[in-house]
Amino acid sequence: MISIATPAYNRAHTLPRLFESLERQAFRDFEWIVVDDGSTDGTKELCDSFAEKASFPFRYLEQENSGKHVAINVAAQEARGEWFFIVDSDDYLTDTSLEVNARYLTQIEEDSAFAGVSGVRMREDGSFLVGTHGETMDDLPRKIQVRFSLEYIDATPQDFRIKYSMPGDRAEVVRTDLVRRFPFPSFQGERFVSEYYLWQSISDLGLKVRWFNGPTYIADYLTDGLTRNMREVTRSSPLGKSYVDNFTLSSGAPLSEKLRSAVNYTRYGRLGGKGIAELAREVNSMPLFVLGLPLALLTPIKRSGLQ
Repeated sequence: MISIATPAYNRAHTLPRLFESLERQAFRDFEWIVVDDGSTDGTKELCDSFAEKASFPFRYLEQENSGKHVAINVAAQEARGEWFFIVDSDDYLTDTSLEVNARYLTQIEEDSAFAGVSGVRMREDGSFLVGTHGETMDDLPRKIQVRFSLEYIDATPQDFRIKYSMPGDRAEVVRTDLVRRFPFPSFQGERFVSEYYLWQSISDLGLKVRWFNGPTYIADYLTDGLTRNMREVTRSSPLGKSYVDNFTLSSGAPLSEKLRSAVNYTRYGRLGGKGIAELAREVNSMPLFVLGLPLALLTPIKRSGLQ
């Protein structure tokens, strides 16, 4: 079974589109879990109507407004499927999405070297979503276009992005026990922790994903969504950002990424109210901390804006 998890915050105007796309799926071995992240727009009443008419197992869960990452933790604990598919509340699935995903899952489900599979996200006009600023396939280097023409690439999330330089958002379906194994941390008063934490954790285990080049997911980056407002979202959750940067320092990430994280670990930690001594006690790599400290002190982040 595939457990589809949808964190939702004031998305009563977009959830019906996702519900309808699920109703159109020919593959039926799935459940849908909506975790309402403290909505005030009638999401509960809407989901009550879904429960009455859904032709598939549907569950509605509520939490205080805590952020998408906490909602994912809740859904993972409640999931009954062995596979976990995060589908955002402002997006929806292609009509054959679950059928195609299931076909590739069958290929790798008995192979413990694989974490899961992933299709391509596309725009409503049918073009692949290879960037957040309207980029198309024609804007990509020729070698990347060739890689998109392959049926699939087997690689860890890190290798897929760095070794193969594959751009764009993907639609991953992974083993539920992995999402449970790496729950996102939460910090009082903050609403965001990057999903990079999960994908890099999977990479550090050496687990591969079968990245197939067929569309399964239609994305709509709304003006008030996370993707469009990532800079402000990150700034408003500095301890979550600092935590992920500290995690990166002890991960298998490339050195260039660790160097950026060494700087941002301190910058965002200080923005979150931590002093240098506390950050030094908690850091996962003292050499990288010391290396990044001068630049971090020269480029502090202020609440009024990024420097």
